Amino acid sequence: LDETADAPGNTPDVNDGAPVQPAFQHTYARLASRVALGLFVVAALYRLYLIARGWPLVDSDEAIVGLMGRHILRGEFPVFLWGQSYMGALQSYLAAPLFALFGSSDFTLHIAELLITMGFIAAMYALGRAVYGQIVGLLTLAWLMMGPPIATLRELTPAGGYQEMLLFTALLLLGLWARLRQPQALPRTRQEWRRCIAVYAGMGLMAGGALWADILVAPALLLVTVALLARRTREVFTVAGLALVLFFLIGAAPAIFYNIQYPNATYKQVSAQNRRPGQTGPLPTFDQWRMQAGETLDVAFPTILGSPYVCVKVGAVWFNYPPAEATSTTDAGGVCDLSNMGFSLAALAVLGIALWQPLLALLAWARAIRGYRWLKAGRQLRRLAKDAASPATVRDQAQSDRVARYWISVVLVGIVVANLSVYSLSVDAQRYQFTSVRYLLLAYLSAPVLFYTLWRPASLLLLPLLRPTTMRLTRLFFRDRKAPSATAIPASIRKRLRERFASRWAFARSLVAGLALVTLLLFGLIGVWFTLAHANNTAAYGQPNPPVDQQLIAFLHQQHITAFYGDYWVCDRLVFETREQVICASRGGDKPTLALNTNRYTPYVAALAKTPYPAYILPLHSQQDRAFAADAAALGLPYQGYQRVVIGSYAVYYHAP
Repeated sequence: LDETADAPGNTPDVNDGAPVQPAFQHTYARLASRVALGLFVVAALYRLYLIARGWPLVDSDEAIVGLMGRHILRGEFPVFLWGQSYMGALQSYLAAPLFALFGSSDFTLHIAELLITMGFIAAMYALGRAVYGQIVGLLTLAWLMMGPPIATLRELTPAGGYQEMLLFTALLLLGLWARLRQPQALPRTRQEWRRCIAVYAGMGLMAGGALWADILVAPALLLVTVALLARRTREVFTVAGLALVLFFLIGAAPAIFYNIQYPNATYKQVSAQNRRPGQTGPLPTFDQWRMQAGETLDVAFPTILGSPYVCVKVGAVWFNYPPAEATSTTDAGGVCDLSNMGFSLAALAVLGIALWQPLLALLAWARAIRGYRWLKAGRQLRRLAKDAASPATVRDQAQSDRVARYWISVVLVGIVVANLSVYSLSVDAQRYQFTSVRYLLLAYLSAPVLFYTLWRPASLLLLPLLRPTTMRLTRLFFRDRKAPSATAIPASIRKRLRERFASRWAFARSLVAGLALVTLLLFGLIGVWFTLAHANNTAAYGQPNPPVDQQLIAFLHQQHITAFYGDYWVCDRLVFETREQVICASRGGDKPTLALNTNRYTPYVAALAKTPYPAYILPLHSQQDRAFAADAAALGLPYQGYQRVVIGSYAVYYHAP
C-alpha cells in the first residue's frame, strides 16, 4: 500500500501489503494480463453485438463518411469531411479498403469505427498500467469496456474524427511517459538514441494526425509540449526534437496544406459556429458564459461520466441514446439537475485531489532546480523537492518514475480542465445541451488518473475483499497449490489496517473513495443494461438497414425512383444505404419552405436539378408536408401529377405518369 506499490512494473498488491514472493508476483502479473485480455474481448464482443443489431442507426453525418469512403475508391482524395473543414477524413480512408473487400454497408462502416475504438481502449489500458500500476489499468479498462453509454454511442458513430483523435492522443501520452521516466537528461548509447528518436518521431506523427482528425485536440497537444519542454529540455533541442517537429508536419500535412489553399478555413468555420448570433468577439459575455458553464456541469459532463439520468432543457436527445438515460424537459433545476451538478463537482474535486500532490512537487522542483527562492518551502515541499530533481541528477528509476507520474497526472487533469473550459465558451453548450456532449470526449483520457486517485485510499478497504477472489483465480488458472491462503488475512496486515484506520478521517476517506469507485463502475453496468435494452428494439433497429429505411428503399425501387429531395437527415443516409443507386439533394429541414439546405456534396444538387420528376421524402406532418404544393410552385419545382404515400414517419411524394 506504499506509493511504490503502484509503481510501473510492479504487480498489484493482492496480498494486502504482505510480502509477496517473486514467483507469486509473476503469477499475479500473468493473472492480471489474463483478466485484461478477457475484459478486452468482452468489450469487443459487446460492441460487435450492438453493431449486428443495427445499433446505432446510421444518420446522414455518418453516411457522409461512408460516401466519402466509396468515392475514395473512385479516385477522390478528400482532406476533411464534406462541408466541414475541421474534421479529418481519416475514417473514410480506413473504411475504403473494407468497402472494397466486403462492400459498403452500415455494418461495414461500423466495423471500421470499431477497429479504431478497440485500439483506443487498448491504449488507455496500457497507459493506466504503465503510469499507475496494473490495478488502475484494469479499472480503466473495465470502465471503458462498459461505456458509459455516450462513449459507446460515439465509439460506434463514424461522424468526424473523434475516435482517431482519442486513439492518437492516447498513443502520444504513452510516448510522453516513455520519455519523461528516463533518469538521464540525454540518451547515453547509440541504441538509446535510436530508441529516443523513434519515440519522438512517433509522438510527432500521432500529434499531427490527431490535429488533422479534430482541432479539439489542440489544448492537449499544448500541454504535452509544455511537459516535454519543462522535463526533457535538453533532449527536445537535439535531433530527437527535430524528428518530433518533422513528423508532426507530416501527420498534419493535409490540414496544413488545406488551410494554405483556403486561408485559415478551419479556424474561420469553427469560430463562426461557436458564437451566438450578433457576437463579435471570441468570448461570450459573463452572463452568457455563466449559463453555458452551468449547462456544461448539469448536462454535458455528467453524461460523459455515465450519469444514469440527465435532464435536457434545450436541444434534442439522440434517438440512438437509451431513453432511460436522458429525457427532454422544459423545467430547469430540480432534483435531476442538482444531483447531476453535484456529480460533476464531485468528479472535479477528485481531479483536484489528483492534481494537488503533483503541483506541490512541481512547485518544489521550480524552487529547488530553477532558483525561484521566493517560493516558500515547507516540510512537504522540501521532501518532494528530492523527488522532483532535474533529470541530470536523477539516477534512481523508481524516483524518476514518480516524477514522471506527477507530470502525466498534471497533463491528464489539464486536458479535462482545458476541454471543459473551451466547451463552456461555446454557444453549443447551452444551445444543443446533449448533442454537443461529443465535444467533451477528450475527458476520457483522464480515466487513469481518476481511478488512481480513487483507488489509493479505497484500496485499504477493497484489497482485503479482493484477496480471496484473487487467490482462487490464481489456483484455478495456474493450478498453483502453493499460493497463499484464499481466506486468511495475515496478522501483520490486520495490524497495519488498524494503524491506517486509527484515524476516523482515514477510514472515512477510504469509505468515500471506495463508494465513488464502485458507483462509477455501477453506473457503467446500468448503462450497458439500458443500451442493450434499447438496441434490442426490433421496430427501430435491424440489418442490413433500419426497418423504416428498408421500407423507403423498397418503395423507391418499386417505383423506379432514382432521385429525390428530402431533409438532411434522410437524404445522405438513403444515398449511402442504396450504394448511390438513388441520389438526393437536401431541401427544407429547419427552413419553413423547400429551399435548398445543408448540402455537403454539390454534384448531387446539380444532378437533381436535371431530373424531370424527382420524388420528395418529407417528415410526416412537417411544414413542408402540409404546404407541399404551394412551396413547390413558389420555387418552380415539379409537383403536378404527384401522389402522396405515408411510409413510417415520412410522407413520400412521387410522380405517377
